[in-house]
This record gives sequence, structure tokens and C-alpha cells, in this order.
Amino acid sequence: MRYLFFILTIALVLFACNEDVEKTNTDQIKKILPHDKFDLPAIENLELNPSDLFFHHSRQQISFIDQVNSSLYIYDYATRKLINSHRFQIEGPEGLGKYNRLAHFLSDDGNVYIYNSYSNRILEYNHNFTKVATFLARFEDTQPNKAFPNPRNLKPLIVYDQTAYLMGISTGFEIHEDQTKVKLFTKVQLENNEVTFDLSRPAIYNQGQWGILMMYNNFFDFDSKNKRLICSFPIDHNIYFYDLETQLIKKQSLPIRIFPEEFKPFEKVDRGLQLSEKEKAKHYSYTHPSYYAILYDPYKKVYYRFGTPRLTEDEYQSNERLNLIVEIFDENFDSLGIFEFPKEYNLVYSCIFISPEGININTVPTEEGVITFYQFNPLL
Repeated sequence: MRYLFFILTIALVLFACNEDVEKTNTDQIKKILPHDKFDLPAIENLELNPSDLFFHHSRQQISFIDQVNSSLYIYDYATRKLINSHRFQIEGPEGLGKYNRLAHFLSDDGNVYIYNSYSNRILEYNHNFTKVATFLARFEDTQPNKAFPNPRNLKPLIVYDQTAYLMGISTGFEIHEDQTKVKLFTKVQLENNEVTFDLSRPAIYNQGQWGILMMYNNFFDFDSKNKRLICSFPIDHNIYFYDLETQLIKKQSLPIRIFPEEFKPFEKVDRGLQLSEKEKAKHYSYTHPSYYAILYDPYKKVYYRFGTPRLTEDEYQSNERLNLIVEIFDENFDSLGIFEFPKEYNLVYSCIFISPEGININTVPTEEGVITFYQFNPLL
């Protein structure tokens, strides 16, 4: 009997360990290194880690707003040279008005759309930077379950067919009785300034509290070729295709293979921790995996689904940063591999874009006067 008990105990331990390994094992992840690096010349002491960068695929241009100087900079991607810039006035008929953060969209015809988060307004300028229209993106009587627009890298301001699309996060996200009634897309009709909302938060958020803001964040990419937005949420294995012509939403399961089959809210798994509620929520968010951005590569016709694996308890206590992985899927949603980015390169994961050479990630520059990007092509 004692021998049988010993065998059963060993079996249970092995089963528990195997279950944990299946959820967290990173041995199958390939390490990738950058194959190239490039610099953009920084003019007038620009911020070195742009928070509002847009890569225009058809024009092959990189553009971003410098938040301190309220200036737009447009670079030719092939030559890495600055081809146009404009410092917007704050006051006056062409002015932006008081602002705390700006986002932009560069249209095919050269018009520039600026979103002012302080005033919740979209300002349209022509190619000569003359203001031609102003639109209000949020009215005072808007319900709190309609997200405040929050455009930035990895969830940009998009203008398509006279409609502006802005993704956001609602206020008081932790107290909504039904998270599926939280609408995340703000749609502004530029012909009549009608504002509507779409794209609900997934039902999994109704299962409990999911930690700090990073677990409620959302991301999307603009697939101009197929005329759609592709959306991702931190604790949802699905991605969502938002058709810009039909306004229909299609769901597609696209899990990162090392992530658990089921996400569980922190209040159900971490009750035993002797921590404050705030620290408890932070602990959960860093010690559980979550999805990050979703990006479509129109050159290789693949999807990059980014994620952050969990930190171990030791890593969390040592204040280590979350690292980034990516699983690549073809247009049939078959996996082409899963890869981990190197920690030693000081990559700025909030600033990523896709170019013909692959994945471009901002980094801390090694010299003054430049904005630096590393390039990765996991499929080489």
C-alpha cells in the first residue's frame, strides 16, 4: 500500500509539472537577432522614442508627430532622409489648440489629420498645412461605456472613406457590469461629424478583475490592401477583422502556442497573496502571459501576433521587464514559427512597424542626433 501511494504521488507531481510546462515552456521558441539597423536624422532635438509613428505602405514613408515641438516629420523610407516637416501653431486659425498628446494620419492625397486628445478633436490640414476642417470626436454627454479615443503606436488614428477610426479604453473599466457593452472604436463621419461606436470588449472580461491597465489594453493594425482593421486583446485568443466597407466584424482564433488554453482572472487565482489590491493586480499582470500587438505584413502576407510571456516570481521580484515574443501565421492562419526578441538590445516595444525588410523596432540610439531602429526578419 505504501508503495502504491508513492507511485500515485509521483504520478500526480509529474502530471502537474507537465501541465505547467505545456503552458509556460519556452524551449520551442527560437531566439532571433536583428539583421540590420538604421537611423533617422533627428531634427531639433526630437523625442528619440516616437509615441505616434505611422508607416505609409503605398508611399513608403515614415511619419510621426513630435509631442514637445507639435511638429510633423515625414521621412523617405528608402533613403532615410527627411522630405518634409511642419511645426503646427498652437493658437490662431491654423492652430491645434491646447494639447497634451497628438496623433496623426497621412492620407494618400497628402492631407494630414491630427487628433488632439485634450480637446477630443480631429483637425484636417491639406498638403500645404492649411486647416480645412475640425471635427469633434467625443461629446460631453457621451456615455462612460464608450471608450475615450486613445490613438498611438500600434493602435493608430485611421481615416478611410471619410470616416475616422480611433481605438480607446473606457474610464472605470473595472466597474462595468457588462464588459461586452463597452464599445472601443470611435467612428467619426467627416461629412457630418456624426459620432458612433463599435467593437465590444470580449465576453471573457466579465469573468472578473484582470489586473492593471495593460490587461485591458487593445491594439489594431490597418490593412489597407484588404480594407480592414485587425484587432487584438490581451486575454483573448481570437483576433477580430473589422471590415471598413461593410462594418462587419469577423472573429478568428489565433492563439500563441505556449499560452494557456484558458485565462483566469487574478481574483480567482491569487487570493492567497499577502499584498495590497494595487500591488496584487500588478503582480498578476506581470506573472501571467498576455497578448500584445497584431500586425499584418502586406509584403510577406503574414500576420505577426505579439505577446508577453509571464515573469517568474524571482524575475518579478527582481523588477525584470516583460520581454516580447511573436508567432507568425500565414493567410490560412497556419503557424510559421514562434520567436523571441533579444533582451540585450534595449528594444522599445511601444514603437514597432512593418516594412519590406520585416519588423522594425525602435531602440535607444547609440549616438546623438538620430532615431534608431533594429530590423528583424524571422522568416529569413
